[in-house]
Amino acid sequence: MANYSVGTSDPPLRPDPGAGPWNSKPTEAGTFLKKQAVIQILPHAYLIIGDDATKHMYHYMGNSGSTYTIDLEDMISDVPSAKANFNREMEEAKKFVETLGLGVHNITSTSINRPLYNNKSESWNWYFAIGGYSAWGKGVATIIDSGKIRNYNLQFEYKFFDRYNWDGGKSVTILGITITDREMGEFHRQGMAREFDCVGSITRSINWTGIAPSKPAPSPTPVVPTPPGPVGPKIHIVSKGESLSSIARIYYGDMAKWSKIYAANKATIGSNPNLIHPGQKLVIP
Repeated sequence: MANYSVGTSDPPLRPDPGAGPWNSKPTEAGTFLKKQAVIQILPHAYLIIGDDATKHMYHYMGNSGSTYTIDLEDMISDVPSAKANFNREMEEAKKFVETLGLGVHNITSTSINRPLYNNKSESWNWYFAIGGYSAWGKGVATIIDSGKIRNYNLQFEYKFFDRYNWDGGKSVTILGITITDREMGEFHRQGMAREFDCVGSITRSINWTGIAPSKPAPSPTPVVPTPPGPVGPKIHIVSKGESLSSIARIYYGDMAKWSKIYAANKATIGSNPNLIHPGQKLVIP
């Protein structure tokens, strides 16, 4: 299966080489008559090869070479292997979405799913209409959490590509006229029909749930131990202009506690608490 990544670009396509350059050979009378015979039986071809195969052949014979959009929903519904390929691609996309974080993400295949093939045993119609083809997926994923539930939504697009040309060994007989892959290629090389690109896409809106990842418990805030305070009382050296009141405000935030400082330093200050001198060492109790 294709891998996925975040992004919007389609993976690179590698078209089949087909029958070679268009109108690269001169027209031969026998080939021209064969084309006219095929055109005559095309209105009855859907009874043998199916509706889509007939439409694709009409487009080829129309010689425009313009891109043709196929009925991809019908192909997925009719061909068991095509439906299985589609379902596997969706599951691959869902698995990738579940690896993403919350938010909105564009996702896309990083490579093309090929070769895929509609077998004749599954559907004559799609065997002749397409045969081998390439497919890939892309989409927009939205991821949100609701409590312990993670909700996923994927707007998924399944894309298809093929170059209409007849595979080697393929042939069909309609009303007695056998049309081979070599003859179909000659119509292209002689400029009477033209190979063309077939494209298609289908979309699905997918919702599913899962268990939201548990959030890790926050790390505890480290406790920083308070360094031990100094041993013994603090010592304040008096500066010029200081008073016991201003010193009390520094240490206690309260000028009224000057008396506490005075009581502890009465022997140093003396009988007048209003008279202290620069350089004196006062004990701050």
